[in-house]
Amino acid sequence: MDLKIGPAKRPGVEKTILRQPLNLVEVDINGDEVELRFCAGGLYDDKSLYRYTMRFSRNEMLELLANGQTH
Repeated sequence: MDLKIGPAKRPGVEKTILRQPLNLVEVDINGDEVELRFCAGGLYDDKSLYRYTMRFSRNEMLELLANGQTH
């Protein structure tokens, strides 16, 4: 899995802040909620790690998967 970040309001250079196998990402499923947690760097600081959390409902996760099939 790669995680890239870059400026939102202007063209700019993307930076890869995470490159690791998906099986190293923490996944929790609690009822209708799916949560992904991982540690990665930030945009400007290569020395610090930050804990990122992505939270989806089960329906949102299914939408992501379904939309990925059409592209």
